Amino acid sequence: MRALRQIPLQKKASLAMFAVSFCLMAVAFGALLFFQLMTLRASFEDNLDAFVRVAAASTAPAVARHDRNAALRELETLRSMRYFHSAWIDVPGHEVFAYVDTNLEHAEVEGPTYVEISAPIISGGETIGTLWIAGDYEVARAELIGFFVRLAFGVLLVCILLGWLLARRAQKFVLQPVIDLAATAERISRERDLSLRVSRNGEDEIGLLATRF
Repeated sequence: MRALRQIPLQKKASLAMFAVSFCLMAVAFGALLFFQLMTLRASFEDNLDAFVRVAAASTAPAVARHDRNAALRELETLRSMRYFHSAWIDVPGHEVFAYVDTNLEHAEVEGPTYVEISAPIISGGETIGTLWIAGDYEVARAELIGFFVRLAFGVLLVCILLGWLLARRAQKFVLQPVIDLAATAERISRERDLSLRVSRNGEDEIGLLATRF
C-alpha cells in the first residue's frame, strides 16, 4: 500500500481502470468457459446415447443366439467412434457377454470427462441384455480450454491497447484539472506568489476545489 501511495495520480487511475477491466473480463470468460464445458458434456452424452441405441439394436440378434463372436464383431465397429473408451454387453445373471476397449494403458481410468451410457437389448419384445458404451472426451475438453486461453490472451492484449488509448484521453479530461491544481500549489510553495490562480473548468467537486483554492 505504501508503494501505491507514491504512484502519480494518472498511473493510479490507469491501474485502477486496467484492474477493473481485467476482473470483469476474467469473470466473463470464466462464465463462458463453464457454459461451454457444460454444453460439451451434454452434446457428448447425446451423441453417445444415439450410438448406444443403434448398437443395441445391431447386437440384439447375436445376443439372442448367444453368439459371443458375432457380438464382439458388432462391438468392434464402435472403435471408430470418436473418443471411444470401451463397450460391453451385460446379460441376466450379471455376466459380461462381450467386452471391447481402447487397449490403452489408461483405459480403466475414470475421470470427470468419463461418461457411460446404456441401452436395453431387446429381442422378441423382451429385454435380453444391456449394452454399455463408455467414452472419454478429455481431448476435446483440453482443446476447448486451450482455445479459450488463447482467445482470452488475444482479447486481453487488445483491451490493454484500447484501454491505454482511452485512459490517455480520459486522463486529460478528468485528471488534468487536479494536475493543474497540484502544479499551481507547487509553484506557490516554491515562488511564494499568492497571486497565482487556478481556472475553474467545471461545476463538479474539482471545480469547487479550484474556486476555494
